[in-house]
Amino acid sequence: MELPREANILAIVVSVGYAAIQAFYPNMSKFMQQNYGLSNSHAGMLSSIPFIVASVLVPIQGHLLSYFGQSYYEKFLAFAMSLILIAHLMFLALLEFV
Repeated sequence: MELPREANILAIVVSVGYAAIQAFYPNMSKFMQQNYGLSNSHAGMLSSIPFIVASVLVPIQGHLLSYFGQSYYEKFLAFAMSLILIAHLMFLALLEFV
C-alpha cells in the first residue's frame, strides 16, 4: 500500500529536519556554556526559546489548519518548516551578540 503524499512529506520533515534539531537540544546548554562562556541559567534560558515559541505557535497553527481544512495542509507544513528555519537562524544570530 502506498502512503499518501502528505505522509511522505511529513516523514521526510521528521526524519531529516526535526530529528537533527532534537538531537541538539539536550546538549545545547552545555554547548553554549563551553563555547560562549554563558552561565548555566543564561544558557538554559536561551535553550528554552524554541520550546516557548512552539508552545504558542503549535495550537494557533492547529486551529488555523482546522479552520481552513485539509486542502491547505501543504501550505501550513511549508510555513511551519520556514518558521523552524527562521527560528534557528535567529538563534544562531543571537549567539554572536551574547
